[in-house]
Amino acid sequence: MILKNLIKTFQILDFNKSDNCIEKSLKSGFIYFNYEILDYQSQLFSSLFRYNFLKIFISKKFKENHG
Repeated sequence: MILKNLIKTFQILDFNKSDNCIEKSLKSGFIYFNYEILDYQSQLFSSLFRYNFLKIFISKKFKENHG
């Protein structure tokens, strides 16, 4: 969903049409903000993936030692 919004943002914003520096700054800030959300989501996903992998690994080791 956020990726779709980011693509829409790039389609809507055209830096060449804007002569106003403040407007350009706001637009680039908005794009940066969307990237930050995407980056946070990918980090969160990889953290959850690592947590699940670690949980499976520990349970396997526990079964090997106490099985």
